[in-house]
Amino acid sequence: MEKFTTLGIIISRYGIVYILLAFGVFKFTATEAQSIKPFIDNSFFFNWMYHFFDIRSISRIVGVLEIIAAIGIALRAYSPLAAFYGSVLGSIIFFVTLSFLFTTPGMIAKSEWMWLPDGFIIKDLALLGFCVWSAGESFATIRNMHII
Repeated sequence: MEKFTTLGIIISRYGIVYILLAFGVFKFTATEAQSIKPFIDNSFFFNWMYHFFDIRSISRIVGVLEIIAAIGIALRAYSPLAAFYGSVLGSIIFFVTLSFLFTTPGMIAKSEWMWLPDGFIIKDLALLGFCVWSAGESFATIRNMHII
């Protein structure tokens, strides 16, 4: 059973690394910049940035943060400290992404008799959970190593 747990941890860790890395790199494209525009337009976390940057620049900034989080989490075997910081950054990224459910019109819609959140965004609830777990696991390792 321990092998299944270890396999699950590896799949989760490097799955999230891939997701953050792929979407981070994609944020450098015009297509992705335009696709996140409705979220940025309606988000108090981001819309203030229009005073300083255009949508392409904002998208690139988000992409850099996602790539940094991915690299930090990926380094877990070598640096629990890097994984801790990457996981905290990932947690912030997914928390902000989940806020789009409440700031972007049409993200929660009624289907039949039930109100349903947008599937593209709600999946980030599981990703947030993993990042919070990863931050805690990395922090415990750091404490046991007496780094802090």
